[in-house]
Amino acid sequence: MHMSPVLSGTPVRCLGSGPRRPGAWERVAWAIAVLGFVVGGCAKAPIPTGPSLEPTANVYLRSAFDTDPSGYLGRFLPEDQGDLDEADGMALACSVHLSWRFVEGGNVETTEVFRASSGLQAHLGVPMAGQLRSTGDAERLARVAYTLTGKMVTTVEDPAAFASCCKAQPDQCTDRMVGEFLQGTGSVYLESAQGRSFHAEAATAEAGGALVVESGVSWRRAVVFPEPVYFAFKATPTPYRQRPVRTCSGWTPKHPEPADGIVLRAASGPAWTEQAARRQARTALADQLERATGLVAEAEKKGTVLGLQELDWCLEWIEKAGQVHHAAHVLGVVTPEEQRRVRDLPMPVVEPPPPRTVRVACAPWVDALPTASDGLFVVGRHALPAMTRSGARLRATVNAHSQAGWATGLGAVALSRGTTLAVQERASCVERTSTGGYRAFMLAFVSDAEQRRIRSISVHPDPSKMESTSVEVR
Repeated sequence: MHMSPVLSGTPVRCLGSGPRRPGAWERVAWAIAVLGFVVGGCAKAPIPTGPSLEPTANVYLRSAFDTDPSGYLGRFLPEDQGDLDEADGMALACSVHLSWRFVEGGNVETTEVFRASSGLQAHLGVPMAGQLRSTGDAERLARVAYTLTGKMVTTVEDPAAFASCCKAQPDQCTDRMVGEFLQGTGSVYLESAQGRSFHAEAATAEAGGALVVESGVSWRRAVVFPEPVYFAFKATPTPYRQRPVRTCSGWTPKHPEPADGIVLRAASGPAWTEQAARRQARTALADQLERATGLVAEAEKKGTVLGLQELDWCLEWIEKAGQVHHAAHVLGVVTPEEQRRVRDLPMPVVEPPPPRTVRVACAPWVDALPTASDGLFVVGRHALPAMTRSGARLRATVNAHSQAGWATGLGAVALSRGTTLAVQERASCVERTSTGGYRAFMLAFVSDAEQRRIRSISVHPDPSKMESTSVEVR
């Protein structure tokens, strides 16, 4: 019997059930079971899931395990360094105020994901797979299944003396230190496959074996420590070096605010860098400047800039979940002299645009059509210039005949009745364009008699009596 992955709780037999003819509902169950067998297989169990791939905060796997790491306790760690090892710790002047004590672990069994340093790869002599998360740093992670037997914890013997040392010598205290060492027994697994190669690895995974599949990642066992050793350390924040949540709440500018003028204060929002916070604060100060004085736009029209003096700055930071966000506050002033300077500047005289050159047509009838009582005048023209005079004249002639057909509405009628509309070409002119080409105009005339002739032709004329007309090109 096997539980179908499609219908939870419905047993489905993978082998035949006998000669009895199944009913309708049984046939449906069999169809679903076959689908489940094809997709997941009758004997394949679902891939187990394990701990989250998110590493435990501030805990790092050691590159070499031992039974006495007390020499590293109380050492200060470099700031803003991701690839950490206890060997990176520095014994500074304020380390003399730190000691350690042992705390029982209670044999608690757990499985976690720790960060690992590059030194672990060199020590184990095996390659570590790529990043599990798309971060900027090459983050190395390891799965550790362990039984905690104890911890070695850093303590401050004289808190007042330690605080005085860090405050008097800031360069002798960093923002974190080696605070704990974890002792226990267990195994270390390194990532061996994910993505396309994950399924091949998952097919060979066995519970409790050298290969473990959890959360879509295949982990291969690399180290086993059956006896209690110190296998990991914790980077803890240094007391008295914690960055304050707000450092500008009681900000007093270094320069006294002037009695006259317009004083402005602006602040930025949280930013990733100090430079970005300063840019945001300056932008906010410029916005306040326009609202407070109304002279920014006027200064731009007069070709100048309203002067703003930055009297003082205050920078602060907020640390949350290991991420530091910067913020900036700025104090600025616009003096009365600067405001008067902008107001007294004359508004620049705007030169009138040069007069437009009026094109003089090559003939008066180009822009003003003549009228006639016995017919209709049209002008033929073309948009694109021609290379020669004769070419321009030919284009204008063709367009004049088209214009005559459109103006009278008889162009298509004449063609349907086997004739053409007779167009009289009265005048023409050619002018030179600015690009060196030629443009021509043709004055044409269609008489009323010609229009009556077209209308009087029958719809189906005798082909033997069709008139032959031609277009004369001058």
